[in-house]
Amino acid sequence: MTAGRGFIAIALVIFARWNPLFAIAGALLFGGAEALQLQLQAAGADVSPFLMNMIPYLLTLLVLIGWGSNRRSAARQHSAEPW
Repeated sequence: MTAGRGFIAIALVIFARWNPLFAIAGALLFGGAEALQLQLQAAGADVSPFLMNMIPYLLTLLVLIGWGSNRRSAARQHSAEPW
């Protein structure tokens, strides 16, 4: 992964909680944020390009904060080894 997109990939795994439907929804959400940022830059929005580059990462953090209210890990439930 380049340009910090590894962070978004890890966030997608955390968001999905081992559920493929959540993984698809998260990929569409995070990819949409990236596309929005590119569209706003192409439209010539009067905002700093550095702030525009932060949009996908800020959305990722906000989603993880909102999604993290349930502290129980799905990975622990699906693990073959007992804890």
